Amino acid sequence: MIQKTNKNELRKTETKGRILWAAFKLFLAHGYHAVSFMSIEQVSQVTRGAIFYHFRNKEDLLRGVAEKFVIDFLQSSPSADEIIDDQTPLRSFLDAQICQIEQRVQLFLEQVGPDSDITSADFMSFLLFINKYVAGIKRKLQAYEEAQAQCWSEAIHQGLERGEIRKEVDTETLYNAFHSVYVGIAFHGAVIHQQFVLDQLRKEWDFLYQLAAAH
Repeated sequence: MIQKTNKNELRKTETKGRILWAAFKLFLAHGYHAVSFMSIEQVSQVTRGAIFYHFRNKEDLLRGVAEKFVIDFLQSSPSADEIIDDQTPLRSFLDAQICQIEQRVQLFLEQVGPDSDITSADFMSFLLFINKYVAGIKRKLQAYEEAQAQCWSEAIHQGLERGEIRKEVDTETLYNAFHSVYVGIAFHGAVIHQQFVLDQLRKEWDFLYQLAAAH
């Protein structure tokens, strides 16, 4: 009996995952308002009844997609605690950030599929949409940004304490510079290149690091 219950729960979880995955791809490709339940049924190969078993309405489905493919996607970030014993904590933190971004880009490409026309610009557009229309998402994104800022602050201050960066460097300005470069490259890459230009980010972050480093 227990084994049968576990199988049923696993089946429900798999079905819900297929619905979320189908909706995510369709929302990215066509926009939320242009996607019908019929198209979600066709892509997920799940019945309308099964969709409404897991989600009350289309808005509830959008929230589920936002939670799974945006919030969870952003959550896993390197912590300054991971490099606390390093002699060059800021350099190590930058390397960890680059590695994490590279993994996210690869995961996104794997999720949308090699033959998909979906680009990082579509993801950015979807991010702006849910930030405006999905209740509670803006707060979660702000919490994510605050947590990221704290991690950066810790890494920069550790670098300052260990003589990795010059004492006269304004730590807040340094963080803002790293962050602005990231946002600029993400936006420019999405709009112009239809992808995140990781090599450019690595090059410009390294340039900022060399300016701040104690040689």
